[in-house]
Amino acid sequence: MKLTQRQFKKIIKETIKESRDNLIGTDELYGFSSYELINFAKKYAGMGDAVCEQLDDLLDDPSANLNSNAVDLIKEELGGLNEEIDDAIEAWLEENKPHSDEEEEPVVDDGSWQ
Repeated sequence: MKLTQRQFKKIIKETIKESRDNLIGTDELYGFSSYELINFAKKYAGMGDAVCEQLDDLLDDPSANLNSNAVDLIKEELGGLNEEIDDAIEAWLEENKPHSDEEEEPVVDDGSWQ
């Protein structure tokens, strides 16, 4: 069976349209709505270049030497928006921040200071 050029073009157009529909679905790309992507982009851009560089370093290596204030800002602005970022923040905090639930040894006054 031979296909005419017109039929061939129509088949290609239909295939491309179906592929796009399957990829994007119902206005979602990579599991996020357009609104969620725009919201993330605004928050990311609003953090500033220095903090964004710290985020890049964090994602490259969760044990990287980072500014704790930058990590706190990243957590505040982007926390809960992306699982990979949340996991990297938690890993960094576990490794670099002291745990508040650890108690210091109590100081015992044995009267030797008198």
